[in-house]
Amino acid sequence: MIVDGPFSVDLATMSTAQVTLVKNPKAWDAKTVKFSKIVLWNGETPTVTPLVLAHEMDYGTYGFPPATAQEFTHIGLSVAKPPVYSGPAIMFNYKVYPFNLPQFRQAVAYAINRQQNAISAMGPYYKPVKYMVGFAD
Repeated sequence: MIVDGPFSVDLATMSTAQVTLVKNPKAWDAKTVKFSKIVLWNGETPTVTPLVLAHEMDYGTYGFPPATAQEFTHIGLSVAKPPVYSGPAIMFNYKVYPFNLPQFRQAVAYAINRQQNAISAMGPYYKPVKYMVGFAD
């Protein structure tokens, strides 16, 4: 297999559940690579949660429910949330009255307790937005 990076696909172990990348010793940067293999798991949060709990997965970008993230912390795993603009939202149809009025949308925004919403919807690892400007603070 022709590859140009530090890893190549291990075709013998490829399945619908996972793909294993093995270190390519002939790669130009092979001496700097610190892993002999990388396993890429296929699936969403319900599929990978048991893998994380069994310590078979080191890193994931999944949106785990608050109770699951709390259990991860309880068993000694680190839960880090990057500063991204995601989470629960209220979407308005701007073509329908009164949703088309900026004053109405602002009133709804101020009526929501953002701190309480962040914790109840996404757990203690999330912080509410401070400035409601349409992008992350």
